[in-house]
Amino acid sequence: MKTLFTLAFGICLGFVLAIGAMRYHVVRATDGMHFVPKRTAHLKGAYVDIREFDAATWTEHEDLAFALVEADKAHLIADSAKNDLRNAAQGMLNSLRN
Repeated sequence: MKTLFTLAFGICLGFVLAIGAMRYHVVRATDGMHFVPKRTAHLKGAYVDIREFDAATWTEHEDLAFALVEADKAHLIADSAKNDLRNAAQGMLNSLRN
């Protein structure tokens, strides 16, 4: 009986986690984790680490960008753009030093 209960609990937990993954982006940013509602239900982009995103990467993740704007978390996009600019400037400084 215990095995049957464990199996049923595991199935229910998996179902709940799958539904959550289909409805929310889990976004890891420099200021922590954010849960952002998805625009459409699918498993793509269930977990996204945006700490190293640059402008080109954002064009590949349009759904996430739109979802962040709709959830009033557009500052996360701007923060990653600042990191991109900072990295480019650091690269230019390093090339001038050498």
